[in-house]
Amino acid sequence: MKCPTQPMFRYTWPGKNEAHACFFHAAGLKRMAAMLGFHLQFIPLSLEERVLNKCSSEVPYENDAR
Repeated sequence: MKCPTQPMFRYTWPGKNEAHACFFHAAGLKRMAAMLGFHLQFIPLSLEERVLNKCSSEVPYENDAR
């Protein structure tokens, strides 16, 4: 399921389409990119864009028994 948190940024992971990230997931994506040795640019969303979009990150279901 998608993260229910309002997105704060848009970004483009190499080889993927543009996506949106909440503050929490943007921090994790930035760390991941740094570990892989590249810079990932985050562009702040306008208030209207924040309302119209959702964070693109997947989160596990609360009752997921993995």
